[in-house]
Amino acid sequence: KSAVSSVTHGSKSTSTSALVSLVKEQVSLVRNLTSANKNASEELQKVQEEKKRIEAEYRKMQEQMAIEQGSAAGVSAAGSAGVAAAAATAQPATAVPLGT
Repeated sequence: KSAVSSVTHGSKSTSTSALVSLVKEQVSLVRNLTSANKNASEELQKVQEEKKRIEAEYRKMQEQMAIEQGSAAGVSAAGSAGVAAAAATAQPATAVPLGT
């Protein structure tokens, strides 16, 4: 009976030790996953902030281009109107006979 009892006791000790080891591994794994998740969340936040900054820059550039195109169109329209007005007031060219 004592031999059976020591085998059972030894087996219990081995399985307890194995369980403790397994739990320690799981705790370590959870810590690593938690840390990785935190790092990924921080990286995602940085990327989202960068995206917002780039989008704001893009909108600013689009607005600036629209302003520049609007002023260029205004200059072009004014220039065309000026050319048309000058053409309307210009004196017709007179024919000059070439040497006879």
